[in-house]
Amino acid sequence: MLHEIKNNFITAIINDLGAELVSLKFNNIDILNDSKNSTWNKVSPFLFPVVSKLYNESYLVNETTYFISKHGFARNMIFDVVLKNESSIIFKLSSSSKTFKYYPFNFELYVSYLLDNNNLKVNIKIKNTDNKDIYFMIGGHPGFKVPFYDNEKYEDYYLEFENHETCTNRLVLNGSISNEYIEYLNNENKIKLQHNLFDNDALILNNLSSKYVDIRSNNHKKYIRFYFNDFETLAIWATNDEQTKFICLEPWSGINIDYQKINDKIGSNKLNINEEKTYSYTIQVKGE
Repeated sequence: MLHEIKNNFITAIINDLGAELVSLKFNNIDILNDSKNSTWNKVSPFLFPVVSKLYNESYLVNETTYFISKHGFARNMIFDVVLKNESSIIFKLSSSSKTFKYYPFNFELYVSYLLDNNNLKVNIKIKNTDNKDIYFMIGGHPGFKVPFYDNEKYEDYYLEFENHETCTNRLVLNGSISNEYIEYLNNENKIKLQHNLFDNDALILNNLSSKYVDIRSNNHKKYIRFYFNDFETLAIWATNDEQTKFICLEPWSGINIDYQKINDKIGSNKLNINEEKTYSYTIQVKGE
């Protein structure tokens, strides 16, 4: 079921399947990936309780093997709506017999969307409802339409960080996050978009000082600003197809230091009994 929220600037549509944002219109122009006519059939899924693909898509807890698919199960489950008004909505997913097949912990996962002028703020709250500590990874995966206009090319666009950066890129090998890093950027703040940028899968950037990154064009002053303050990793991804017309900005948290061998602690994020934590990101459209 689809749910709409709006204000004078923005109209957002969210699917209760995965609590996924499927449309985000500023002045009646949708800035998100068109999944029906795209090389990627998603728009903005949430990643929980894993990010990326575990080795053999499995992990151990108390010597029991659990199998879990890439990016976890939350994106494929129906969320309940717990609160809604004209400009905001809150969704909830609780642990159940279905989730225990993949993740042997009790939890509550809340996803909220709040419109404020030309901002969409997205909050992801995790609460530990178990009688023991829980561990998890979490992330967002919004895909933005690039180019914005039909008379532009993908290569007209670039990403611009708040600060000049010298960071690391954690490599992806065989579809899974590796334990290998390479240096990326050298006191630079721009990444030019081109399809071969993703020949080796996503860029997984760590040690960033910036709190936001912009999607900009060489042709005009309209741009998208994406705040990812609460996350220690920003992944950047698109399909490396010449027909690709989107870019994903993926804020991630809790990625294990040793991703290839995960036992008991599925993610470095930890919540004590009854503890909760909120992760937020914000989307703005600015300029002309």
